[in-house]
Amino acid sequence: MMRKVAIAALLILLATVICQAATYTYTFQVYIGGEPASGDLYIYDMGGTLVDKAVINSSGMATLILDEGSYIAIVVTNTSMLSEIVTLTNETTVTLNSSTMYKISFTVSPSEVPVFDISFTPLNDSAATATFTIPSNKTLYTANPVNITVPKEVRGTGFQMFYKYVFKEARINGQVVTDNTFTVNETAAVEIVFEKQYALPTLTREQMYIIIIIAAVIVIGLFMVARRGETIKAELAELMEDEFVGSGGGERELEELRRSAGEDEFVGA
Repeated sequence: MMRKVAIAALLILLATVICQAATYTYTFQVYIGGEPASGDLYIYDMGGTLVDKAVINSSGMATLILDEGSYIAIVVTNTSMLSEIVTLTNETTVTLNSSTMYKISFTVSPSEVPVFDISFTPLNDSAATATFTIPSNKTLYTANPVNITVPKEVRGTGFQMFYKYVFKEARINGQVVTDNTFTVNETAAVEIVFEKQYALPTLTREQMYIIIIIAAVIVIGLFMVARRGETIKAELAELMEDEFVGSGGGERELEELRRSAGEDEFVGA
């Protein structure tokens, strides 16, 4: 009996070892526009969890130790992003080449819309969603059709803080879609159009405190300037009155002088 239990346990252990995915060192070679591309490589599992990442050198190469299986490989450079689903086996060299992918270029209207992120999801059984910053990064290369989601609203910043930009439509090779989530399944030029509207700025608590303090300082300053102006005015009128009386002016002329100097408020006048 003990022998049978031991054999069964050994078989289970052997099956577990056999079923475990083998691990290899993979070399990724990246080409964009026919040239080796440097940047960053991100590897996600099919559920959208980041598994590992590496820096792509000037020769367009990056090395990672990964289990066999299917992954989403994403490459980010200064001017573009590349996305491809890869199945890793014992073939340890993986080529990511933009020439075999859809090329999706983005423009934004109006041009002053602040930088914002879009998200894209490959159309397959994957739950992975990656972000893509535009207009800093303007071109997306993808080996799979993708769903792209654009924010419904982008808030202005800096001198544009009193504006917001509301998504109006996307034009995919000239075809207009009004939903902010849309599918691209071909090489395409995508224009994202926003509508500029006035809006109260969204302030943090700290920013509100700063504005209140500045406003209080300005009000106090104006009050002090006004008080000082009244004092100077009164002193000037008093000086004029003294000089006038000293020069022999009469009561009637003195009253005229007071009125012209605005001295109706003089105490004892």
